[in-house]
Amino acid sequence: MNSPRQTPEPPGTPPRPPAVSRATPPGPARRSLPPQPPRVNPWSSARVSETEAPEHPWWQIWRRREGRRRAGAFVTSMVVHAVLLIALALIVVRGMGGGRSLSIDAGMTDQVALRDFDQNTLETNPSEANTEASETEVVEIKIPFPESPTLGAPSESTPQFESTVRAASSSDLRSMTNLPAGGGMEGRSSGRRQELLEREGGTAGSEEAVKRGLEWLAAHQHEDGSWWFDLRRGPCRGRCRHSGTVGSSTAATGLALLCFLGHGETPEEGEYSEVVRKGLYYLQSRIRFTAKGADLQEGTMYGHAIATLAFTEAYGMTQDPTFRDLAQSAIDFICAAQGPNGGWRYSPGQPGDMTVSGWQMMALHSAHLSRLNVPHETTTAFSEFLDNTQLRYGALYRYLPEEEEEKPSPTAIGLLCRMYMGWPRTVTPIREGAAYLADLGPSRTDLYFDYYATQMLHHFGDPHWESWNEKMREHLIRTQERSGHEAGSWHFGDPHGDQGGRLYSTAMAIMTLEVYYRYLPLYDTRAVEFPY
Repeated sequence: MNSPRQTPEPPGTPPRPPAVSRATPPGPARRSLPPQPPRVNPWSSARVSETEAPEHPWWQIWRRREGRRRAGAFVTSMVVHAVLLIALALIVVRGMGGGRSLSIDAGMTDQVALRDFDQNTLETNPSEANTEASETEVVEIKIPFPESPTLGAPSESTPQFESTVRAASSSDLRSMTNLPAGGGMEGRSSGRRQELLEREGGTAGSEEAVKRGLEWLAAHQHEDGSWWFDLRRGPCRGRCRHSGTVGSSTAATGLALLCFLGHGETPEEGEYSEVVRKGLYYLQSRIRFTAKGADLQEGTMYGHAIATLAFTEAYGMTQDPTFRDLAQSAIDFICAAQGPNGGWRYSPGQPGDMTVSGWQMMALHSAHLSRLNVPHETTTAFSEFLDNTQLRYGALYRYLPEEEEEKPSPTAIGLLCRMYMGWPRTVTPIREGAAYLADLGPSRTDLYFDYYATQMLHHFGDPHWESWNEKMREHLIRTQERSGHEAGSWHFGDPHGDQGGRLYSTAMAIMTLEVYYRYLPLYDTRAVEFPY
């Protein structure tokens, strides 16, 4: 049977109440619900007419609340985007004023793009950085510890450390307030340099060797301001023997610049002011700005630390704000790259070893001298790293914390770092460590050991400095090349020297011979410094 047809109600007629079954008694009265909002397809451009929307009062309230919610989200989004745009606009690399500008031009925008900190190596395009340089493989600089013959015959007995100091950790010594007062760069000026040269043990012969070395370095600078360990291309074109294999131009350029800066040369004054200006400009062009700071690695934290040291010294000597900003950003990168054990190694975040850490600490100490920000947390963590690598309560040091025996270079580095961190020269570990180095004597071939040991013993002073200095100084004067295209350079055939080649050996020898005035004696109370 067909159901009776329903007659449609006229518009505006209230709905009829539902029929109640006779078998089921009616329940309690229920509160009526508002009509549901219209369902709109979010992917459709069609709009719902206002006349189609229910006019129930609850729907009107819902619609007003939804409008306020969306308006609030829109305003929040606008504020966040505005803040981001303002922050990006404030990221500015300022150049130097005048004709010696080191500002970055538009052609280098691909080099200064913000990158993630996780990208540890640099994809270096030799055609971008140096059209003359050959494509050399970037290798990690590892520090071997060969048993090199020494210049001075050691005494019959090596220093003994039998119960001469209690089992103190650096936490005890760290509480000392009488930190070193000297160590500044004021001695590099022409007037002070000659005074300190005579007072600290230099000679006319050692200073002439430095000048010949600087002349060789200047002759081997590339047109773009860089230096490379590979001497087969560029100004040298293979005329010098013993070319290096390390591919980091920031390490090579930084080492060369440190030699000129150590002699008092700056971008504004000095015989080699243009050489220094071009070198610093090149380093600036190789910076990759990251969220953690300015990255100068080019494959290794060695290169980053050495280049950073050049910037911190340039700022300390000139007070130029461009160098301040670049140096601080590079220091920030070092602090962020510190490993979990408090040291540094080839890549950011790796557990550290003593040799890579030594260069980072040199940069941090130079930043401290230049009044840049060095976080206390960084130096505290590094103190713990030294605690874990030391032997004999801090008189000897290992390459890695897990090794069992001390090595000469790590010991020289560790002792120098302890001095920088505030250990007085009078404490037993420093005195016995100095005796250990003096007993070994300068190496005939390992300039890495000689460089750090010379600095440590110069700061320590007598009774060991005079004997060490005479052997070291005369050995370097005697072994410098005197003829041909190699005149003014050095090369020693140890594994590390072979990796860096003649340029590395020359730079390390020059900096060793500049020890008399490069930094003022660390414990010289005539200088005024502030603690870490």
